[in-house]
Amino acid sequence: MTARGEHRREGMIAGGGYGLIGLAERVRLCGGTLRAERRGDGFELAVRLPHVPGPAGGTRTPSPSTARLGEARRRVRRARTLAIGAALATCAGAAVAVSGFMAYDTVTSALPAADFDRLRVGQDRAEVEAVLPARPRADAAGRPGPPVPAGAECLHYGKHRNPFAERRGDLYRLCFRDGRLVGKDFLPAAWPPPAVARQEAAR
Repeated sequence: MTARGEHRREGMIAGGGYGLIGLAERVRLCGGTLRAERRGDGFELAVRLPHVPGPAGGTRTPSPSTARLGEARRRVRRARTLAIGAALATCAGAAVAVSGFMAYDTVTSALPAADFDRLRVGQDRAEVEAVLPARPRADAAGRPGPPVPAGAECLHYGKHRNPFAERRGDLYRLCFRDGRLVGKDFLPAAWPPPAVARQEAAR
């Protein structure tokens, strides 16, 4: 598209000086070009815009700037979705890892009730350890129970091998001092046990 006009005569009111700049920017955003130059006593303004046929029905084709904005928004949405997905996957992985360790801890630290019953206070530690599981219970730190014998080191072992058992929290506590077993206790998951609680309340 080309437009021609006369050169401005003396005495005409001047514009703000940004008309062609603003027009050129709008043409550029639409993917076109603008050329303005003097021709003799007048001037010529030529604008070239791309012609992109739109779909049937007269739907307008978005300008390049609108398309870039839409693409930026889509990238932000994709990044947000990926971040949320990664966080959920991390949480799920952590939950699986914790559940797996709890199952492993329960199975490998279970002491059969018959073996616990055969243990005797005063027994040599080496004899006791010969019947103990490969490892003590890892999640038993701080469990309440009867007073620990003075100077003794206590280890906890599970009573049940099933990690999903209702009484998974039942534990055996074995305390050693100077190479001897000086204490053996059963610690139910709910401490104190009902009988002890009634005795404490009656005092």
